Amino acid sequence: GRLRGMNNEGFVNPELVLVDNAVEDAIESDINGSSLALQETIAPSMPQNQWIPVTITEEMTTFAEANTTNATWCEHSNHRPTGRRGHSMTVVNNHVYIFGGALLKCLCTVVNGEKQCSSKNIYSSELWHFDVSSSVFTLLEPSGEEELPRGREQHSATALPNGDIVIIGGLSSSSSSLDEAITEDLEPLNEVWKLSDPHRVTSHVISGGDSSITQLPMELNQSYLSSHTLTVDLGHDICVEDLQLSLSLDHGCPQGIEFISLTGPPAPSNQDSIQSRHYQTKLFVSTAENRERDYHSSQFDLLFSDASEEAVLSYSGLPNAGTYRPASSFKETFQGLAADGEWTLAISTSKSITEYTTGSLLLDWELHMQTKSCTPRVKWEQLSVPPPPSSFQPRYGHTAIAVESDSIFISGGLTQHQRRLSDLWRFDYLTNTWTSLNTAPLRNNHPAIHRQAAVLGPWGLLTYGGLKQKSGTPLTEGRDLSIQHLFQDEQLQLAVPLSGNNNNNNSVVGPHGRYLSSIALMESSDIINKLYNNIEGPFLLMFGGDRGHSINAYPNKYGFMPNSFLDDMWILSPSGNNNFIDRSDYCIGRLERDSTQYQIWNNTCGWEESFGGEPDECELGEILIMAWCKQQYQSLHMY
Repeated sequence: GRLRGMNNEGFVNPELVLVDNAVEDAIESDINGSSLALQETIAPSMPQNQWIPVTITEEMTTFAEANTTNATWCEHSNHRPTGRRGHSMTVVNNHVYIFGGALLKCLCTVVNGEKQCSSKNIYSSELWHFDVSSSVFTLLEPSGEEELPRGREQHSATALPNGDIVIIGGLSSSSSSLDEAITEDLEPLNEVWKLSDPHRVTSHVISGGDSSITQLPMELNQSYLSSHTLTVDLGHDICVEDLQLSLSLDHGCPQGIEFISLTGPPAPSNQDSIQSRHYQTKLFVSTAENRERDYHSSQFDLLFSDASEEAVLSYSGLPNAGTYRPASSFKETFQGLAADGEWTLAISTSKSITEYTTGSLLLDWELHMQTKSCTPRVKWEQLSVPPPPSSFQPRYGHTAIAVESDSIFISGGLTQHQRRLSDLWRFDYLTNTWTSLNTAPLRNNHPAIHRQAAVLGPWGLLTYGGLKQKSGTPLTEGRDLSIQHLFQDEQLQLAVPLSGNNNNNNSVVGPHGRYLSSIALMESSDIINKLYNNIEGPFLLMFGGDRGHSINAYPNKYGFMPNSFLDDMWILSPSGNNNFIDRSDYCIGRLERDSTQYQIWNNTCGWEESFGGEPDECELGEILIMAWCKQQYQSLHMY
């Protein structure tokens, strides 16, 4: 549907193309590639949004290619997710998590000494992690014996600012374990689960004065090299994610300092990493000409950080204060290695100027560590939900939007008998309370296009795919890529390269049409820039989906069919994505608590029972605008 209220100044982008319906139909009708010429004839200068297929490091044989009497497909399915639909894809600190979905699960048994494998219809509870830098999938196993969520599809998965992911609702069955095929009637859920960030990063400050046998201040030796060691004890299976070092010195001849180095604990012999960690951050600051000068004692307060734009080696001498990038990268040296053990700071002074260094002191030094578990920790927790009508009724196919750190809005969805809901709830995560909000009745029980993957990003609300049906035609999967204006009742359709083969080089140029896929926003593009040339961020990742309506009729009531589920992943860089709207033009009033617009929010979507009275009508568009104003970009589905 359309979202209300946006003036002509919003999201102005000359590179976005509004495609005429007749042209769109012509393009969609040709699946053999000839419509590429039609598209070029209509608009030769039309920008092509850049779709890049991601090559997964562990390639998997497709279901159609696999022989069900051998384990080829099954073995590979343990290294990456199989094709699926209705799954969620969520990004937390550039870590990509895929949960659940409807899929064909490969199960193997040994019969007369021979391994035999077959597929079963499954609602999955798998949790996969995708590393963008290496294109590697990892199946994350639970860390304990705690209860796990049931397998499901068409649920919502919402990332909160603290890194938690909240799973709400979904479609399941009573036989949803991974070793049982779906044989029972389908069951919408009203469960709420919390997944703590498996790659959560925590910060620590370890002081040399508190974590060492040698007390500080410590007098520096006049015989070339002085060192001081502190001990880090953060617990088993804790690894370094990033590192900074602060240093306080009182030195009689700073021009004589030849280098400063940091050495970490030795890596375990069974660890697949560098064995010696004696990597130095060096400051070459002394020359013969400088040493002839009259030196005076100086005190130094420095912070060394990889994030600093200013390199310490750009100075001829050691600066007195400030934050500087070390000569050698801390992150490249220590990232992923165990934090516990002895860390040694070494300071080297030229032997030729020992007469000036008497009384020089190491006053203090600190390690500012960011750490995370060496092995990702999967911790699920089911949250208590009061029964309806005090909370939402069981549903799937709903839209969930997070606003601020504690509110998730749940809009619509489907019930067990596919009745479309028009209610609106706010789940306050920190207090675990549910509030029913006043919303407009559903205007259209049969939208022209539905089950689209969507993402709220800097451009607005971007949607892809979905099921659509034109008059007199069967349902089909769409390839529409659109941006819905948040402040204007207008939708712009972006050009999409055709799927299939390009006549020139036989390379895939665009994804197939699909529905119930997932799209996620990656705001940092540094990794992608290293892997792919000329791609600008932010960018999108798309994985999976269903294209069964295009290739055959479904064989059973569950809608499972070999080869209808897609397992491809794509990177999308939307054309003209840097032409963002000026947020201040629309958001200042919404974010200031004493403003009229903020009061309207409290009377509608932000209403609480303690306010008294009844809430005014809350619109889904206003929730999206508030999340956009707060820059809470997120994945969602538009059903």
